[in-house]
Amino acid sequence: MRPHFVEGVTSCAFCNEAYEHTLQMVALKYGWKVRSWVADCASVPVYFIKERTWFRLTREGTRERLSRGEAMAMMHEVYGVQYDEEKGLVA
Repeated sequence: MRPHFVEGVTSCAFCNEAYEHTLQMVALKYGWKVRSWVADCASVPVYFIKERTWFRLTREGTRERLSRGEAMAMMHEVYGVQYDEEKGLVA
């Protein structure tokens, strides 16, 4: 089955490798990487650095702007309190 738009956030080979190793916590913090057990990738917001804002990727191939509060609520819905407790992730 082909990946869906929301499963297709891509990065260059150098960054992708770093997301698997030294930058894994950063990639998880900003939605650039999603844990394999997450049932719906669309439930994880993505931070766009150039625009300095959070977005939700839609199944229609668009994105919806989110406030920081909305993005944090989504992250907590997916990852629970470990989002900021275990990983020290405060976006």
